Amino acid sequence: MSTENVNKLISELRENGLKIKLIGRSDTYLLLKTSHLHLEKVKKHLLLKSPSETLRILCVSGTIKTLREKYPSLPLWKRKI
Repeated sequence: MSTENVNKLISELRENGLKIKLIGRSDTYLLLKTSHLHLEKVKKHLLLKSPSETLRILCVSGTIKTLREKYPSLPLWKRKI
């Protein structure tokens, strides 16, 4: 997913009043962080968007430390955004 498309997706989410942060990405993953209050709304929005490219979007809530522990195998923690 191109940087432009990622930025557009995040902008759409924010326009809908959802607080979201891009915390990592690679060629096949996009890792978004939101509060537990917004998690379900963000997931529903992402399901409606259904990216045409092969991309796995993980939307999670929690601190960076707990997310690193929960998803240690994802190569997303260097913040190459």
